[in-house]
Amino acid sequence: MKVAVLGEKKLIIAFKSLGIEILGIEKEGDFEIAKEKIINNNYGILFITESTAKKYNKEVEEFYLKTLPAVLIIPGAEDKLHVGKESLKKTIERALGSDLNL
Repeated sequence: MKVAVLGEKKLIIAFKSLGIEILGIEKEGDFEIAKEKIINNNYGILFITESTAKKYNKEVEEFYLKTLPAVLIIPGAEDKLHVGKESLKKTIERALGSDLNL
């Protein structure tokens, strides 16, 4: 199963040493390139930084409509957007098939 992390390259570069593919966003258009790569490479798990999820909210929501990849939002260096909590709630609800009051 392939695993990738999507976000600002300077924040996610360390994941490469863990064998996780990094999909860095540094300039306009990088998100669209990464999105195509995600669609075409059958990732099982996709980590996305909170700031990226916030900036590309509509596009990230599209990933939740598919069975794979499982999408998990991770905090960035200074993120306090609480997007991660909502993402985890959605992931758990998809897995269990019921709403949770977190």
